[in-house]
Amino acid sequence: MRYQVEIRKYLQGLGSTDRRSFGRSMIARELKIIHANRAKRIAHILSYFKGDNELTILDVGCGLGDIALKLAATGHYVVGVDTDKKAIELANLGKQEFDCDTVAFYSTYEALHGMKFEAIVCNQVIEHVPEPIKFLTDLRKFLLPSGVLLLTTPNRLWPIDPHTGKLFTSWLDNRLFTWGRLEKTLVMAGYTVHNMTHYIIKHLNDFYENPEHHSTLKFMITRFVGSILPVHVINLLTESFYLVGERSA
Repeated sequence: MRYQVEIRKYLQGLGSTDRRSFGRSMIARELKIIHANRAKRIAHILSYFKGDNELTILDVGCGLGDIALKLAATGHYVVGVDTDKKAIELANLGKQEFDCDTVAFYSTYEALHGMKFEAIVCNQVIEHVPEPIKFLTDLRKFLLPSGVLLLTTPNRLWPIDPHTGKLFTSWLDNRLFTWGRLEKTLVMAGYTVHNMTHYIIKHLNDFYENPEHHSTLKFMITRFVGSILPVHVINLLTESFYLVGERSA
C-alpha cells in the first residue's frame, strides 16, 4: 500500500538528515516498531481503567498515525495531533487507505479547541518537549473530569539510547526520565499516578501477540525476570515506563 511505502520514504528522509544518529539500523527498527501492534497494549491499559467501552481518545504526538488508526479500527473515536505536518499528511493517507471515519488528524493544537476526551495517549512524546510540567498541565484541559492520561517514555537508566541505539549516552540525556523524576513531574502537573510498568511486564502474553521488534530471547527474559522482581527494582531496570495519570481533585 502507498501508506507503507511513504512511511519508509519518510523515515529514510530522517536518516539522510543525520546519519550519525539515525542510520539504516535505526530506520529498520522504527519500521518494526510502527508495524508492531502498539495499539493493542494501549487498548488493554485503557480497558483496565475504563472497561471495554468505546472511548473518545486524543493521541498526542501521533506521528504517522499508526496507533490512532488501529485504536479507531477497534471502535474508539480517535483524534491525533502532531506538529509535524508531513507526518499528518501520511496519517491522513492511512486514514484514506483504511477507509476509517472514526479518526481525525490535526497539525495544530488550536484545532482541538473545545474538545474533551475520556483518554489521552502520550506515547514516547514527553521526552521531546522542552517544558514537561507545562505540557502535561496543558493536556489536562482536554480531559473530561473522569478522564485518564496514558503515558509511555524511555527509562533514562536503560543502557541503550532509544533514539540513537548507542550505549550509555541516554544516561547523559536530561530529556529522559528516571521513575522518580517522572512520577514527580506528573504529580506537579496535577495527576494521581498509577505505575502500570510492572503489570505489563507480568502480563506480556496479554499485551504482545509476539516479541514484535524485540528478539525472542529478550522477550522471554523480560517476561521471566519481570515476574519475580519487585516493583522498585523494575523501575530501575525497565526499558520504558508505562503509567496512567488521573486528574487530581
